[in-house]
Parts: sequence; C-alpha cells; structure tokens
Amino acid sequence: MLWLLQDSKGYLWIRTLNGLCKFDGKKFKIFTKENGLKNNSIYAIYEDSEERIWFATASSHIGYIKNDSVFYMPSSERFAKENGYGQKVFYQIVSDANSNIYVSSHGRAYKFNSSNNFSTYSLIIQNDFYLKIVNINHHILCIPDSITSVRLMDTINLKISVLGKKCILKWDENILKQGGTRIIYPCQDTAGNIYFNFNNRVFLVDKYGVSKEYIFENLVYHIFVDKLNNLWLGLNSEGLLMFPNADLNQEPKHLLLGETISGIIQDFEGGIWLSTLNKGLFYSKNLFNKNLVNSADFNYKPEMLKIIDSSLFLSDFKSYVVKLNLINQEVLAQKINIKNAKIGILDIDKYENGYLLSGRNHLYKVDNKLQILGSIFWKKKLKLSSGAYNTIITENNKILGVSKNYLTNYTTGYSYKLPSFGNDVIQFQDKIFVATKNGLLKYFEEDSNHFRIVIADENVIKLINLNQQLLVICRDGKMYFLDENFKQKKLKLIMPV
Repeated sequence: MLWLLQDSKGYLWIRTLNGLCKFDGKKFKIFTKENGLKNNSIYAIYEDSEERIWFATASSHIGYIKNDSVFYMPSSERFAKENGYGQKVFYQIVSDANSNIYVSSHGRAYKFNSSNNFSTYSLIIQNDFYLKIVNINHHILCIPDSITSVRLMDTINLKISVLGKKCILKWDENILKQGGTRIIYPCQDTAGNIYFNFNNRVFLVDKYGVSKEYIFENLVYHIFVDKLNNLWLGLNSEGLLMFPNADLNQEPKHLLLGETISGIIQDFEGGIWLSTLNKGLFYSKNLFNKNLVNSADFNYKPEMLKIIDSSLFLSDFKSYVVKLNLINQEVLAQKINIKNAKIGILDIDKYENGYLLSGRNHLYKVDNKLQILGSIFWKKKLKLSSGAYNTIITENNKILGVSKNYLTNYTTGYSYKLPSFGNDVIQFQDKIFVATKNGLLKYFEEDSNHFRIVIADENVIKLINLNQQLLVICRDGKMYFLDENFKQKKLKLIMPV
C-alpha cells in the first residue's frame, strides 16, 4: 500500500503496487489490468476540477478514471514508449486553472495540453536552478533533478526555487551516499511555510525564501499538514511523528512505532487515514488520544463511564476501576479483588467519605483511593441478580438500586418487583423515579402499590437532572421533560431534510 486520496465525493482512493483501490466506507472496488489498467502498479493519483481521478502507472502510462471507467490520453502510449515504459517513473500529477495536466518524475516534468484533448505534451525545461517547487492552482508540483545531475555538481550549494522565490540550500554530500534523491509530497502550513523532504531530511522554506534543515534518523516517506496545522511525518520502519502547530523544534508525538508510513491524509470529518508498506490501511477519528492507563490487565469491555465532581470514573468487564482527575490528569487504576471474581462495576456514587461501587453481585464501599472498606450484599436471593446496575444515594442517605426487574432499598432491606425491566433510577424534587422498559414510574415507599405510571408505553433508558428539570430519554429517540411541578412536556426533534 503506497498512498491515499479522498476525492470530492468522499471516496477514498488507495494506490498500490497491485492495483488502484476505491473505498466507499464499506467495501472496496479494485481497478487492475482486468478493468483497463496498463500496469497494476500505480505511482501517482490526483483528482482534477472535473472529478477525474488521474493516475500514473509503473509503465509510465498516464490516464484517468471517470464514473468507474478507465480512460487514457491519446498521447499516453507515445509518452510511455518515450520514457522507456517505466524507466522514468512519475510520482506526481497536478492540473492548472486551464485543466492542463502536469506530471513529474525525479528527473523531469511534462505538461499535457488540454486544448487538444491531451494529444500533445512538452518537456518542462530546467533553467539554472536544479530544483523547482511551484504552486499550480493551489497544488504544489515538485520537479526534482536526477541524482546523476546532482552528483556532477561542483558545489555544496543547491539552488532551488520555491513559489517563485530563489534560495540556496547547503547540500550535504552524505545524502548522495544514501542513494537517490527523493523529493516528494511538499506541503504548506497556515503561515505559508513550505515543507519538503530529501531522504532523511526535511526542509522548511518560509515565505521570504529563508530555509532551515531538520535531520531525522530514518527516511521520511511522507509529509502532511492537517486542518489544525499539525505537521505529520511518515517514517521508514519508525512509524509516525506529529509536530503540533507545525513546529519542528518541539518534541513530537510518536505513533505506530515500527510501521513504515507511506501516505497520510485527513478526510472531510477530520479523521486521519494512514497507508503502510507492510500492514495495510490504518484509520483513526482522533490520533491525538492519550493512553492514560498503561495496564495490560485493563483491556476488557468498558462497563461504566461517569463524572463525579472533577473526576471521571470508568470500569471494565472484570474488576478494574479507573479514576481520572480532569484537572491535573492524575490517574488512579485499582483492581477490586474479590476472590478473582468478574464483578463488573456498573455504577458509582458518592457515599459518606468515599464512593459506593455497584457490581453485578455486591455493592462495595471504597475510599477516595478506591480501597475496599466493606460490601453490602442483598441477602434475599433474587432471580436474576443480587447486585445493582444503577444506584443512587438519596438525600436522606438511603441506597437504592435497580437490578433487572427489581428496585431494591439496600438500607432498609426491602426489594420491590417492577412491572418491567428496570433501566435507571434517579431522585428528582425529593421523589424517586424509575426508568423501565414499559414506561417511567414514580416510587412511593408508603403506598402498597409502590409505583405509579408517569409516562406509559415508552422504553425509557436514561434519566438526567438538567436545569431543574428531569430529562427522560427513550430508546426510539423520544425525549420528555418533567418540570419542578412534575408537568410533562414532550420534546419535539426536528430532523434535517
């Protein structure tokens, strides 16, 4: 897998040595010789203003895909023959405002004329500068010179032209010893700086033509600036470096260590796509995530996520509970050891000087360091569970919990069967409300029936105190508000057309 492109319709295109792939988010369509390609190895892809996906093959054939059909320019076969059917490999394609097509290799660049349907092309002549980087229709075309020409230089000063500004780089002869020059994928940040790479070097040329050089231990295969102005470097065998605000002087974030990153793009939703040479395609909605819990044991299905005061709590399917201080990022990870049981912490509440954890089989009293102080076990054998899935500590310090088809008062020792499966419990305006599969109930401890229906025939899944109102959320997307006088109001959802 070599490189990526997201087109104007949102399709992801991946150029590889075994064909050109089109991904619609669910499935791939593969273009190979069977679909009309002259060669399965694709070295450049580009979308023009007419939504054509241009490509260059390893055999130097230049064509495009339109409506999933493959087309070639009238001059494509002549062009491929002139370049030795792959002796000159073309790595970049761009177009200008007049739809002319430009292709470039490490040694030369050509222009194909749109005025005669690309029947003719011409070589772009190098002048006194060994390297040109020019801006064509907001795209950057890189025209590097060949390694042979550079080796014939009698000076260590490499002349370049960037966006019409001429400047000189101090040429390091060690680059020649590493093999061929490789100057591809230039990019530009929000300050107007241009970045491009020579093997393991990244050069920054500012808008005044002043250049800086940054040296890395590994070859740089790809460079990219995202929508937040972060600079990404794809390395050979060493993964991905991300420099916040495109500042190469700062310590970068290092991701996917050991992978060879050949391409980096950002999609319309802000997600980052990476192509690699050995493990295919990677995608993340947010690669800036920080791993706060470095424990191999904490790798099971998350069961609970809740904020209390300034701390975030989460738990896993087994026995781990994590407390994250949202202010100072301090992390406390604690295993609740109960004879190695998979206790599954499902809820947490403030209780006395610590917290109350609601597990599948017990309720656990813990201190602020999540150390167990004791447990509460409901001695009556319930049919489905003796723990609780959702708990509350009432204002008079009673512990109530919903467990399958029961509302249990763990403080007084009573359990009340619900008319249907219970999903949540909350205290609102000194009253207890229970969310069930068949409606919202109000609980009356002193009443022989114990429950009265507030909202009927709705699968209520969540209850939230919100601005002195009770927000009632149903599984089918319906929502209700109960005000402080318990008057009910259905929330109307306006769906986009």
